[in-house]
Amino acid sequence: MRPKKRVLLIDADEDFCAETRFLLVTHGYAVQSISKPEDGSHFGCGAFDALLTRASVPVKAFNALAKQIESPTILLAEKAPLFMIFDRTLPETAPKSELIEIVRIATARKRGPRKGIARVPISVVAEAATA
Repeated sequence: MRPKKRVLLIDADEDFCAETRFLLVTHGYAVQSISKPEDGSHFGCGAFDALLTRASVPVKAFNALAKQIESPTILLAEKAPLFMIFDRTLPETAPKSELIEIVRIATARKRGPRKGIARVPISVVAEAATA
């Protein structure tokens, strides 16, 4: 059985958190919610597969948490705040099916070689080892 993808939900509105948590849990995600970005300071890199928040979250604290966790960030807002780091934005009035699709794409594991890493042929490695 595959491990569940983990999503961190950041918002102070308990109704929004409960509704979004229910939606994500019924689609097979493990969801943890916090009310302020400062509460997530103890999470390490790779602890979550995605961060989900609204524009009401303080920008500076959210950016620090996004850099610390290094996961794709999804912002639910009609207009993105200045200087906020996010990978994808979605209007709050968007259908829930679209939110699920965005989360599914954000949490997908990338396959294949990484673009920033140059592959070195084995023959070059063998020559360097013998020299």
